[in-house]
Amino acid sequence: MPQISGDGPPLTDVLEHLSSREQEIAFAVAEGNTNREVAEDLVISVRTVEYHVGNILQKLDLESRKELRQLLRAASVEQRA
Repeated sequence: MPQISGDGPPLTDVLEHLSSREQEIAFAVAEGNTNREVAEDLVISVRTVEYHVGNILQKLDLESRKELRQLLRAASVEQRA
């Protein structure tokens, strides 16, 4: 499972597992947007967002949006360091 606490993995290591659309959605979710908000912003259906979020969590071996948010924050902090 990707590291969530402490020093995060490089952001590129996290993102290489995701398609460009999944990356867009992952960042939107990490910002705290709901599926409906992401769908409206990207002009796609809520069901499509749900599908992508499920794939993102599975690919990164995460169980929740909260873990995704923590992972991306840790990776972003590590990249800036």
